[in-house]
Amino acid sequence: MDVGGRIADDSRIISVEGMDLKEGFELAQKILPNYAKLSLEEGKTLLELLNHHPLAISQVCWFMAIRSMAVSDYVQLFQESSENQLLLLSGEMDSTRSAFFYTLLLSFDRIKSTMPRAADILYIMSMLDSQKIPRSLILELDAPLNDPAQNKMAIRFLMKSSLIQYNIHGKTITLHKLVHLATNQ
Repeated sequence: MDVGGRIADDSRIISVEGMDLKEGFELAQKILPNYAKLSLEEGKTLLELLNHHPLAISQVCWFMAIRSMAVSDYVQLFQESSENQLLLLSGEMDSTRSAFFYTLLLSFDRIKSTMPRAADILYIMSMLDSQKIPRSLILELDAPLNDPAQNKMAIRFLMKSSLIQYNIHGKTITLHKLVHLATNQ
């Protein structure tokens, strides 16, 4: 297989699923210092904001631990505006690029170069509400480029990349909340 074929081969993609409440809570507790005990309610709120994504949970907990920031303060700052969310997740509050945001940017670049149809779908989804978008709506908005085989491959690629979730029964696609935030920037 040539180099281009290996890069585009989605069998090498590692799918990272969201953690359940128990796993996410345990991860957060391991990173946060002992004095910053996380209540179950705070943990649930934080995990929901971060869509239970392990890399985002790790990054945010390290961010709070390094700054001695309370979970409630982080949640309040995060919920105040999408600008704050972007600043917190991108690491631009302290002139560094966060691992989570940097990983998303690398993923977007890879998708654009190896699977342009998937990039088109992400772009369309970024203009819509990120939750339960009917698959038919996405395909109708992009009718001139509507190739069923390419669409199926692109959606599968985005699912394996953990950027979207596809509900087969409802035929809806949900864009990860944090991916939606990053694609709108």
